[in-house]
Amino acid sequence: MDWTQVLTILGGNMALFLWANKQARTDFLHLDRKLEENRKETQQIVKESNFVLKAIQEEVRDFHNRLCAIEERNKK
Repeated sequence: MDWTQVLTILGGNMALFLWANKQARTDFLHLDRKLEENRKETQQIVKESNFVLKAIQEEVRDFHNRLCAIEERNKK
């Protein structure tokens, strides 16, 4: 095996390594952007859920107070 073949194989492997490294970096950046988008969506869902839960709690409290008032009237 002469040096030309060795250099050709090493050069080809180096080119493949650099290409794969660039692809991996691109994929990583794409994945990072998607994760950030998902994080923002999740935070928005949590905020909306908290708003809905507070509204439900308020409604349950109001309903409970009305039931207590009805029971008090019926006891008299």
